[in-house]
Amino acid sequence: MILDIPTAGLVNRNIIVKGKRTSIRLEPTLWDVLATIAQKEGKTINQICSQIADSAPTTCSFTSAVRVYIISRLITPKPTSAPYQMATAG
Repeated sequence: MILDIPTAGLVNRNIIVKGKRTSIRLEPTLWDVLATIAQKEGKTINQICSQIADSAPTTCSFTSAVRVYIISRLITPKPTSAPYQMATAG
């Protein structure tokens, strides 16, 4: 097997984004990576998610924006000026 995907499915968590309570569903591994990113930056998950919300395009869902942010941080670990950046076709 190429990936050892947990069978737990999506995990729903309540977070505060820009002062408002909301919930998002992510895979357990993505929650772990998001927590690690927040810890390395000295921020909370709520703060990271608020930054993502400020930078995410309105054309995608917030949960999708969080996933793209996590993946982009895994590919390019150094923080950029905007926490969410869309890849452009070249």
